[in-house]
Amino acid sequence: MSSTAFNAIAAGVIATLQAGSPVADLIERARPRTRPIAEQYDSAVIVRLASGDADLASIEGGRTNWETLIELELHVRGTSGQAPDVLVDPLMYEVHARLMADPSVGVAGVDLQLAGVRWGASAESDRVGDARLVYRATHQTESATLA
Repeated sequence: MSSTAFNAIAAGVIATLQAGSPVADLIERARPRTRPIAEQYDSAVIVRLASGDADLASIEGGRTNWETLIELELHVRGTSGQAPDVLVDPLMYEVHARLMADPSVGVAGVDLQLAGVRWGASAESDRVGDARLVYRATHQTESATLA
């Protein structure tokens, strides 16, 4: 079965973060979470496709230029009393360094760049640091197939 370039990019991000020594205990692709990360995981990276914007100047029937946003939710468990941004900082560093070592994430024609960072306190616990990294992937697809 064929798949879109969007799926290939998300899969490439996950494969990059899992290669060699994985950056976190749990790395998965998911929809918005409805339950907390299981206690068995001290760290987690959740990869989610956020949006894709096509270049309307692309030639009809040819290749379409895209900017696709990919969100990575980072979660780290620590000890009570640590600031959430301090808890998640080492994971943020490792995730970003790994992705920037190969901004194509193994997918031909893809260029991944950091577009933004948001920090937050977890509703789950005062021992969980959360951050969201937003990456912009520029790439092209065939207009007829999105591949």
